[in-house]
Amino acid sequence: MSGNARRPPRLLRPLSLFFVTLLIVFGIETVVMFLISVILPGSDTPLKNFADSCLLVLFSAPFVWRLVVRPLRAAALSEVTRAQAPLEHIIDAVICFDTTGAITSVNAAAGKLFGYPDPEILGQQINRLIPDLADRRELPTHTGNQAAPNFRLDTETTGRHRDGHLFPAEIYLSTIRVANRLSFVAIVHDIGERKDMEQALARQRDLSLRLVQYCAVPCFVLAPDHTVLVWNKACEELTGIKAATMLGTSDHWQAFYPQQRPTLADLVISDDRQDITHLYEKHARSPFVEGGLQGEGWYHNVGSKERYLFFDAGPVRNDNGELLAVIETLEDITDRKMTEEALRTSEDKFNRAFHASPDGIAISRKADGVIIDVNEAFTTILGYARDEVLGRSAGEIGLWVNSDERTRMIEQVERVGRVRDLEIRLRAKTGGVRTLLCSVDQLQLNGEACLIIIERDITAQKENERLLLKSKAELTVRHEQLTALFNQVETVKREWERTMDCINDMVILLDRQGKVKRCNRATAEFAGIPYEELLGADWQEAIKLPGISAATLADRGGEIYHEQLNRWFNLTCYPLGDDGAAEESGVVITIHDATETKQASMAVEQAYTELKEAQAQILQREKMASIGQLAAGIAHEINNPTGFIMSNLGTLGKYQERLAAFLEAQSSALAATAAGGEDELAPLRRQLKIDHILADIPSLIAESLDGAERVKKIVQDLKSFSRVDEADCKMANIVDCLESTINIVWNELKYKATLHKEYGELPPLRCYPQQLNQVFMNLLVNASHAIDKQGEITVRTWCEENNACIAIADTGCGIPEAIRSRIFEPFFTTKEVGKGTGLGLSISYDIIKKHGGDISLESEVGRGTTFTIRLPLDGIAKCHAPDQRENSPAGA
Repeated sequence: MSGNARRPPRLLRPLSLFFVTLLIVFGIETVVMFLISVILPGSDTPLKNFADSCLLVLFSAPFVWRLVVRPLRAAALSEVTRAQAPLEHIIDAVICFDTTGAITSVNAAAGKLFGYPDPEILGQQINRLIPDLADRRELPTHTGNQAAPNFRLDTETTGRHRDGHLFPAEIYLSTIRVANRLSFVAIVHDIGERKDMEQALARQRDLSLRLVQYCAVPCFVLAPDHTVLVWNKACEELTGIKAATMLGTSDHWQAFYPQQRPTLADLVISDDRQDITHLYEKHARSPFVEGGLQGEGWYHNVGSKERYLFFDAGPVRNDNGELLAVIETLEDITDRKMTEEALRTSEDKFNRAFHASPDGIAISRKADGVIIDVNEAFTTILGYARDEVLGRSAGEIGLWVNSDERTRMIEQVERVGRVRDLEIRLRAKTGGVRTLLCSVDQLQLNGEACLIIIERDITAQKENERLLLKSKAELTVRHEQLTALFNQVETVKREWERTMDCINDMVILLDRQGKVKRCNRATAEFAGIPYEELLGADWQEAIKLPGISAATLADRGGEIYHEQLNRWFNLTCYPLGDDGAAEESGVVITIHDATETKQASMAVEQAYTELKEAQAQILQREKMASIGQLAAGIAHEINNPTGFIMSNLGTLGKYQERLAAFLEAQSSALAATAAGGEDELAPLRRQLKIDHILADIPSLIAESLDGAERVKKIVQDLKSFSRVDEADCKMANIVDCLESTINIVWNELKYKATLHKEYGELPPLRCYPQQLNQVFMNLLVNASHAIDKQGEITVRTWCEENNACIAIADTGCGIPEAIRSRIFEPFFTTKEVGKGTGLGLSISYDIIKKHGGDISLESEVGRGTTFTIRLPLDGIAKCHAPDQRENSPAGA
């Protein structure tokens, strides 16, 4: 319990209780004496009886106090304290109230939960804290209710804070009977965070359902029993069947098939991979989801249309691998399929035309003239086999009668981009010269600039006219085919532009100069410029996104922060035209508003970092507190036998002096008794070296006392270093703190370093000595660890302006420049895993900052490191209360 109501019942102080005892004994004795005088008239006078009573009281009262009252009082106090101590450690609020609803006692957590100070909460009505209890008619209301001891109530309710705001709470109410009086005990737990999490989960579930429901991709979800769980809007539009018709049924096959048969999702649920071969002509395992399937094909009545659909079904499992549902997406790729078939037909026609052409056609590289492909007419005209010309240039074969003709042809191609009806002469394999009418065009094959050369043999005029008419007809057919293909491509282009306008992300197509060639509606709305004005404009000036550099574009995009809008954007670049053609080269840029994702990620990362740091520091504090208690206990246990040793050694020294004096006197007496004769004990005295022993005993005792004194000093320093009751802010001598810490870590230093002390005059400072001891210990241990074999450690103190300065220098390995700025970061350590937590210097830094001081370092790799601490001479301006010490010392 907290406050006045939570302390043990107020008992009389020992002095008051003694006087009360004295008065009670005095009253009893006085009454007895007077009654004896009344009953027995011959007895002594009342005045004498009064005096005897007073004298008897003076003698008997101390014995009554010592033997009866004091033990009873101590037992009562101990019992009350032991009974109420567990309540202080219960984190939930505990409230006791009587049958009238008046609060009789609470614990510390109750005052904190409801915001009341200790005295104010006592006597309040319980319905002021728990309003719902005012309407609980099932509560027992009188002491005679026999069902009261069995009454229990466990429910969720609402608590009212002192400032009036309500919060959700869970209450466990029971009854107790004390001195035959009925009382209630309520344990109240704040469930506000749990309620917030439940609401957040509900919102998340609703969001997930809406994401599927309003997804632009048609999809439906099946339960493990093959019933429909979700049939989204896009699926309704595609199939023409409403979700209300499908939900909860197994009739989803009706949207795709004339008779009942399993869909792809049904096959995933049943895990049947054999039927898919008979049901789907084209199928495959999903590359994205384990256990998923993909299939495609023509469907003649989906939404009253013939469609080519692509299905992708994947299972949804829980953490235990149990199947929860299967989601199947549908994609209508009818237009794409028809376009692919048209393109395939066109390519086949072109290939047929290429090889069936009566004109000789050759395709060669523009750069070196190497022939890549020729048709049959080409080989027929010149008499070469196909294998004899492929992979060789015309110059290597010896086709050109006059090489200047090729030069003229290439110049014309460079100048106007093509050649038409150029008359050339080529040498056939037989050696004869044939006159050909040549036309040349440029094209790109596999990223290389090539020439397609059409050669017509005009050796005979009639043959030339026939071939010319045929070529014209073929070109007309090709033109019509290309026109039809162009119209199809134009239709696809318009549909694609409408699709891009439905995307919320900005999509921009740029030319090589960064001018806008195409963009979607989201780009125009963000720029605030009509689409027609955006075309040809510089995209960065139009969009006005800060932070876009050449490096960002070179790296294929990055993350951009718009300071004015306070929003984050993800920019991605997709280069086009890597084949080198100027009219086809450019860049596609997409810009996605990632503000919400970025803010959520930053919040989660910050919370995780703070939680990890707090957890590590709490763990270190707990470990350090346990080590401190253990060290204090060890020091106490060592201190007792050390006292015995020192006391016994002192007594032994005194005994040795007396024995030496006695032996000296005995020797003198024996010498006198011998009367001039030789002492019989003298040879034995010399043999046993009694004189040497007597001379050596004092030095042995002195050395033992000196060693015991050193043990005592080390134990005192260890006890002082680990005492929790000295962790308060007080005046302390910094040099004493250093000496105490050095004694503690001396075993860590003496084998690796020579310690130099250069203490200057420092006045006492107001500080937390125990925390400063921890800082000194961290720096001294780190200095020892920095020394590989043998080195020096120097500890200096001096005053500088208004600061007390402490420097700890070592001749160790030094700290590299690259990590000096990070050594005070939490969890940063250069030690091996398991040998350092990375919190020593971080906590030392926090302790010095709490003292209003500063800690800095100077280091040179291979020469050593110096840490300098500066503390204000006026000490801490305002000492923190014990419960505000967040940075208690932790291990290095």
